[in-house]
Amino acid sequence: MMYCSKCGCELEDNVVNCPKCGNAVVSVQATASNQPAKTSAIGILAFVLSIIGFMTAFLYIGIFLDIAAIILAIITLIKSKNKPIKKGLPITGLVIAALSLLLMSFIYVNSFIATSSRVDNVKKLVNNIGDVTVESNEAITAAEEEYSKLTEEEKTKVDNYQTLEQAKKDYIEALRQDMLDRAEPLYPATIVEIEDEYSENPVRAKELYNGKIVTYMGVISSIEDNRIFFA
Repeated sequence: MMYCSKCGCELEDNVVNCPKCGNAVVSVQATASNQPAKTSAIGILAFVLSIIGFMTAFLYIGIFLDIAAIILAIITLIKSKNKPIKKGLPITGLVIAALSLLLMSFIYVNSFIATSSRVDNVKKLVNNIGDVTVESNEAITAAEEEYSKLTEEEKTKVDNYQTLEQAKKDYIEALRQDMLDRAEPLYPATIVEIEDEYSENPVRAKELYNGKIVTYMGVISSIEDNRIFFA
């Protein structure tokens, strides 16, 4: 209910002049609209957070800062419907925060895809090793080299790494056995394997195995031109 400011007559809503004295009526809404717009502290905070969020887009904290900036900007814009509040800073903050979130989404999605691709490639190389033979060195080396290029976090995602470790051990054993198989026709009855109890006793081992071709834990390194080389 409104009253004339001059004569006090009761006025109907939306009247322009007082029906009794003719005085011009100024509504509360019109008075409020004539007030100068003020800068909101929340709007300023939204703008500042959006800037910091954009600058820290490569960190997880940037996500939370941008979300906070968007929420504060929206609150400011809602309040501006009933109060004379400047909208420039909150709108700018809203736009910057939204762009920052889009940028971070693009970065993290691409990073995730790249990581998954590298990890899947290593897992595929390990699976391609198959049954280990003396011909498996190339496949094992390829898998090991690609695995070494991964970050520590990516390495934890290679769930078949134990297969690669076992393949490396199996390859050494396959290579040793192959060398022994090739050496045996050349030096029959002279190839013996040191028993564990003498493997760490070189004096006793020399007494027992002097003059023989000894193998223990793959000591034969290569066989060329009927000559055996030891590691």
